[in-house]
Amino acid sequence: MVLTHSSGSMSGDSIVGLIGHPVSHSIGQIVYNRIFQDLGMDSVYLAMDVHRDILPLFMIRSGFLRAFNVTIPHKVSVIPFLDSMDPIATETHSVNLVVRIDGAMKGYNTDYFGIEYALKAKGIDVRGKRAVVAGSGGIARTAIRYLLDHGAGGIDVLTRDVRRAQENLAFSGINICDHINSEYDMYINCTPIGTFGEGDPFSTVRFESDSIGIDLVYNPMRTPFLMRMENAGGKIVSGIDIFIGQGLRTLELVFGISPEEMFRKYALEALDEIRKI
Repeated sequence: MVLTHSSGSMSGDSIVGLIGHPVSHSIGQIVYNRIFQDLGMDSVYLAMDVHRDILPLFMIRSGFLRAFNVTIPHKVSVIPFLDSMDPIATETHSVNLVVRIDGAMKGYNTDYFGIEYALKAKGIDVRGKRAVVAGSGGIARTAIRYLLDHGAGGIDVLTRDVRRAQENLAFSGINICDHINSEYDMYINCTPIGTFGEGDPFSTVRFESDSIGIDLVYNPMRTPFLMRMENAGGKIVSGIDIFIGQGLRTLELVFGISPEEMFRKYALEALDEIRKI
């Protein structure tokens, strides 16, 4: 396990962070620590590279953390170590925030709120719209849950492994396929394809001017998929907006604050900084 953090002595109630493998791509440490500094909070955010093999040991020894975000590959594997989960985390079987409450660990799915935040900010209503979701992991389950909750007009799931997706996606009213076989109103990328500007999960699709493209990847803000969608005249939602939404929900749950303008400012600055590295 690798810890990256600021110097100084911190109390257990002040330490939060991120676990995953890898975590070097995340901008969370930059964003949260700048917010804490600006607000005069005695808190620090750690980026912790936790390999699958040592996750059980980490969870046992995580008492020094008030809360921690969870990213790939641990969104499901942390669940057996939790004392409880919120309803959305339970339904999607995906956790991306763990909060310690009176010594017990509760899991939350804040990705759902990130998707909701980003779509509302763009004025997008999914009701009646036919959607295709690329991917079948935890974030795909969250996107599907959101679409079902808000009355999407049909959902196809695009995956390379149909059998595995059928096991992972316990939803009624969805169709799982290994190729796109129809035209859609909404295209949603829930895979890492497009990270660092590499690849496009919908490379064979010709988008229309009334299409909507949503990408969970936030680095870069405009992936090849979103650039093609934008060039076709369609509406786009970047992963950075979803990151901001779930981050605000994290701060609300852990600290009772929601500094929207500050979070957006530092998220955009952090993205610009890591592109220059």
